[in-house]
Amino acid sequence: MITYVAKSSVISVTSTPTLLVDANRDRVHLEILRGGAVYFGGSDVSSSTGYIPSSGTPIRMEGVAAMAAVYGVVDSGTASVSVIEVVPDL
Repeated sequence: MITYVAKSSVISVTSTPTLLVDANRDRVHLEILRGGAVYFGGSDVSSSTGYIPSSGTPIRMEGVAAMAAVYGVVDSGTASVSVIEVVPDL
């Protein structure tokens, strides 16, 4: 039987696309909560192409979507992003 663990982190996001989580095909759930005006997307994310959820609304990804790498970027300064992912306990 496979057991799973939750791993959490807080990442400081800057005006350069910042890797929040790397691609992981074993990840089964991913949740990201922004602490400011953070735009989310791929490695080429920008404030004009990124997704920005409503304040206080986490991004939840499961299945295939949860396996992707996710980046964040801010217009200026820095912002904190909280990440929790569920992966097999290997």
